[in-house]
Amino acid sequence: MSRSFSLAVTATLVVAFSPVSAPPAAAAAPQSAPVASIAGKPLTEAEFRKAAAAGLEALEKQQAGQREQLKTQHAQELAATRERELRTLLDQRALDLEGQKTGRSGLAVLGDLQVTLVDEADVKGFYLEHQSQIQQPYAAIRDQIAEMLQNQRTDLETRRFTNGLWLKHGIKALDKPRRVEVPGAGPTRGAANAPITVVEFSDFQCPYCVRTAPEILHLLATYPDHVQIVYRQLPLKSIHPQAQAAAEASLCANDQGKFWEMHDALFALNGKLQDSSYADLTAKLGLKADEFAACMSQHTHAKTVDADTASADAVGATGTPYLLVNGRSLNGAASFNDMAMLVEDELVRLGLASPVPVKVKPAQAPAPAVKPAG
Repeated sequence: MSRSFSLAVTATLVVAFSPVSAPPAAAAAPQSAPVASIAGKPLTEAEFRKAAAAGLEALEKQQAGQREQLKTQHAQELAATRERELRTLLDQRALDLEGQKTGRSGLAVLGDLQVTLVDEADVKGFYLEHQSQIQQPYAAIRDQIAEMLQNQRTDLETRRFTNGLWLKHGIKALDKPRRVEVPGAGPTRGAANAPITVVEFSDFQCPYCVRTAPEILHLLATYPDHVQIVYRQLPLKSIHPQAQAAAEASLCANDQGKFWEMHDALFALNGKLQDSSYADLTAKLGLKADEFAACMSQHTHAKTVDADTASADAVGATGTPYLLVNGRSLNGAASFNDMAMLVEDELVRLGLASPVPVKVKPAQAPAPAVKPAG
C-alpha cells in the first residue's frame, strides 16, 4: 500500500468515525509546574530540567546528528536519481542521433557495441582475490561470479560507447552533480595534473577497505594520466583497536618518504594487525627504526589523524571506505566498476574521451531510399 493511499484512507476514517476533533498538543509545562511530589513537596519543571540536563542535552545532540545524516543521505539519493534519469535520457538521444545517419533505431546502434567477454582467468582471479569473503568452493560459485563480472563489464563498456556518442554529437549534461568540498589534504598517488581526484577515507583494519584497495590500484592502472588518489585517515577506533596505530604508522612512514609502501604493506596484512606488526614492517620497508619508533611512541601524527576524521565528518562520511570522485560520493566497498563508471562520467563532462577504447562493428552504409510503387 502506498503512503499517499494510506494517508487518504486514514483521513476518511477520521472524518467518518471521529465526532470530535483531536485535542491540541500539550503546551510546554511552566517552569514552576510540579512534575512529581517527594515527601509531600513538589518537584518543579525547572528543578527537573536542571537535574536531567545532561541526559536531555545528550539526546538532543544525538538526534541533531541523526537529522544531519538524514539530510545528507536524502540530498545524495536525490542527486543520484536526477543524474541517473538525465543520463538515461541523454544516452537515448545520443543513440537516436547516431541512428539517423543510417536510418536505424537507437537500439540497433547500441547493438554495434561488441562487449568484451569475461574469460575463465577473470573469474578465477576474482575468486582468488575474494576467497576469504566468499567462503564457498569455486565450482559452486563460478557461474554467479561470471555473470556478475559480465554484467559489470557490459555496463562499463556501454558507458564508454555512449559517452563517445555524446562527444560526437555535442551532447552535454548541464545539470551539475552534487559535489562536496573536502577540507584538508593527504598523501597522493597518480598523475599530479590529473583531471579527476579520488579522495579515499579509509581504515587499515577495515575488511571492506582491504577489499577496495586492489580495486583502486586497478583504477590507477586503467587511468594513469586521468586519476589521482588522495588518501585520508578514518580509523574506526571503536570497532578496530589497531586502526589508530596503523594510521599513525602510515604517516610516520610518510616522514621517511614511504607512505605508499607502508599503505600497501598494511593492507596486505588483510586487517590482521598487531603491536608487533610495525617493527616487522619497519625492517621490511627499510625505514630508520629509531625515527619510526620515536614517531609512534610520541604519537607525532595523532592530530593529523584527528583532523582527517573531522574532515570525514564534515563531508558526511558514515563509514569506511568512503570515496569522493571529484567530490561525488561512493560509500562502502566500491568495486572497480563503481569507480570507473564515475570516472567515465567525469571525463565526458570535461569533454574528454575515454583512454579505454571499445570494440564496435564496422560502420554501415545508409539504408537505400525506398522508391514509391507505380
